[in-house]
Amino acid sequence: MRKFVISLLMCMLIGISVLAGCGSEQEVEQEAAPVKISIYTYDDILDSSMNMLYESHADWKERVELVVISKDEYDQKLKVALYGEEKPENEEQTGSGEETAPPVYPDIFLADTDELYGYVNAETVISMNELGLTGDDMTQMYQYTKDSVTDKDGNQWAVTWSIDPTAFIYNRAMAVEYLGSDDPRDVQSYIKDEHTKDDTLLAMKKKSGKEYRILDSFSQYRDDRSKTTVFGFYCDMDGLMDEFASDIKLNLNDKWGVCKGTKDEMAAGPWLMVTKDCKDKELALNVIKELCLNESVLKAKQEEKNNFVNNVRIMSNAFNTGKGKLDVLGSNDCMEIYDNRAKKATPINWEDLKPEETQETTDGEQEG
Repeated sequence: MRKFVISLLMCMLIGISVLAGCGSEQEVEQEAAPVKISIYTYDDILDSSMNMLYESHADWKERVELVVISKDEYDQKLKVALYGEEKPENEEQTGSGEETAPPVYPDIFLADTDELYGYVNAETVISMNELGLTGDDMTQMYQYTKDSVTDKDGNQWAVTWSIDPTAFIYNRAMAVEYLGSDDPRDVQSYIKDEHTKDDTLLAMKKKSGKEYRILDSFSQYRDDRSKTTVFGFYCDMDGLMDEFASDIKLNLNDKWGVCKGTKDEMAAGPWLMVTKDCKDKELALNVIKELCLNESVLKAKQEEKNNFVNNVRIMSNAFNTGKGKLDVLGSNDCMEIYDNRAKKATPINWEDLKPEETQETTDGEQEG
């Protein structure tokens, strides 16, 4: 009888332990469920790249969600998702009982250049260094795109797949008539700095009796009512490929050339940033690498609209295969000039991105 009791107790203990074991396995299974991260983006800027990645990473369809917002609403909706929305003090409860679901928290988000510092200052994001992106990972990125978003302590806060080198687009006929040559090297010598450029425009005025102008952008040229006195304008390569070369509304009987111009500043972005509360930082790192470093993805993006991507090797191959030779530019290969501009670009000073603080009057009160 005693043996039977002992045997019965042992069976009960074994049964309890087996049940406990089953429960712990279920808990482990539940904890191992894949985590979904979200990317805040505007318009369709990431659509083609993410579609490629969904094909090569099947599990990302369930794990990486694009939250697509129109550009004009993007900043406001992003800030609500990051920081919450404050209710006005005078707003009364409706009593309907209906509540708006909180917005999806962004694990990765796009930010334009003038927004970058604000997100870092608010301790919203982690640096790319902390995320795990290394210098070896970014060897093919143009140097200024790394330096522009790196603080004095060496923290790089953002990364981009896209840059916008600018160059000067000039009227060849005017160059021949007033400068004696339409060769890009000769034209560059006439506008190599602000002082030389002003002297050149003054000489053109004395010779022609007309006030010739240089415009800051292609959009200014496109909208200008009197194009006959425009010697040239600045244009980024994407704008040149997307709009200028294909805009049938322009008088493309004029022949154009391209050279470096006077301006040194360069643009880049939008930038990808990763939030401090990102739900899966390892996955976020892999997504960043695929979007900004994967040469198959970048090459497809470059070829999609013949745009400029943040990869030296891809862009060098693009101009070596003649993709920058446009009929409107004659034999001038604009892509090589844009590439040289990007390689020698002056980076944005990180501190210059810091928003201006509210000015105070002499009596200590803030200006309204």
